[in-house]
Amino acid sequence: MTNTLSVCKKILENDTVSSLSIMGMRVGMLLAKLLLSIFIARYMGLSDLGIFGLIVGGAATVQVMLRGGVFETFSREAVHQTKTEIVGHLRHYGTGVSLLYILLLPIAVLLGAYFGSPKIAVLMLIVFLIEHFSYDIFVLTNNLQRPKLANIVLSLQSAVWIYLFVILAFFIPSLRNLETVLLFWVGAGIITIAMAMIFTRKWPWKEAFIQPLNRAWYKENLKKSWRLYASAVMAVSVLYIDRYFIGAFLTLEILGVYVLFSQAANAICNLVGAGVLQVYRPHLIMAYKETDFQKFKQLFKHVFIRGEISTIGLSLIVALIFPFVVKYIDNPLLMDYLPLLWLMLVTLLARIAVDLYSLGVYSQKKDSLVVKTSLLRLVIYVLLMPLALMVFEIYGAVVAMLLMNIIVILYIRSCWKKTGNGSMKEIQ
Repeated sequence: MTNTLSVCKKILENDTVSSLSIMGMRVGMLLAKLLLSIFIARYMGLSDLGIFGLIVGGAATVQVMLRGGVFETFSREAVHQTKTEIVGHLRHYGTGVSLLYILLLPIAVLLGAYFGSPKIAVLMLIVFLIEHFSYDIFVLTNNLQRPKLANIVLSLQSAVWIYLFVILAFFIPSLRNLETVLLFWVGAGIITIAMAMIFTRKWPWKEAFIQPLNRAWYKENLKKSWRLYASAVMAVSVLYIDRYFIGAFLTLEILGVYVLFSQAANAICNLVGAGVLQVYRPHLIMAYKETDFQKFKQLFKHVFIRGEISTIGLSLIVALIFPFVVKYIDNPLLMDYLPLLWLMLVTLLARIAVDLYSLGVYSQKKDSLVVKTSLLRLVIYVLLMPLALMVFEIYGAVVAMLLMNIIVILYIRSCWKKTGNGSMKEIQ
């Protein structure tokens, strides 16, 4: 009996099984997001889907800008820290971020009043706050080598509310509006944060809050985090700036087409990220810290191959299924632009390769190269996007992304080869 339990424990702890279980949870989350996009496209219209895509982009961008790079720094170091140290960082970080959102509240109200939708504006700000803390909880839990728990908590915020909304809105047409979507999103986020508080109830929170705030903490952490901050802001800009370019150069309806197809492509990226990159990130950090570069090199190659193979397999599945999805939505515009999806899937291989190389750079704490790479991506993308959209219309957004990723891959590889310290030089 003991031997059987031991074998079962080893199986559960196996990286492959862990990756598959996490990918299973992420499949549920990503299917929910895709389902929501399909539902909005069919029952609310492509224009509403385009607006929703802009809100999603705003939620991702604002949280990165308000983090100041501080969270990225101490969440990476959390791998080696005690709970007391982690709670001390979280107390200072959470207080600072909360104050920033409070300062944004009157701005949101004024902007909402100007555009005639103050309630929507306030809901958007609450969504931004909820998404901010929810993602922080996910990243920190994952870095503490609890990827399954991290994804369970995240699934509560990223999937359950969507399924509930779609079911109710399917039978109750009056719920089919963006305000209701945002209300469901906020409610789910509150539940997620409450769950995280329950999981960490035994952490030394009381001791941390008894101590006075140390203003030097903010100055010190902002100073050492500026490279990661700049990199994060540029990286999220690269991910979502295309939507704003398309909205400016084309129409909201065309943007809705792009958002729907990019949702499928992003689902693949997120699956690979959850099942491969995020699972192995703490292992790569630990491997490099142990100064055993041979171990780091072998692990990185394993992660790289697994990431690319996973991308190919998932892309083939999407390529086979999505034409039926387009037929179900029953919008001629989507069928006309279906080749856009094929081009996105091809571009994914280069996009995932950039993410994998960036993970290797991050694990080795090469923050200066992280900043340079992110700046290169943003500059190239911003320069190429308007021209590509004018020449190739909506296809230009993907062409610009493909060219940008290829250039970045070549740049990172050239930097690694020039490094003569025996580390980055040998990888790939």
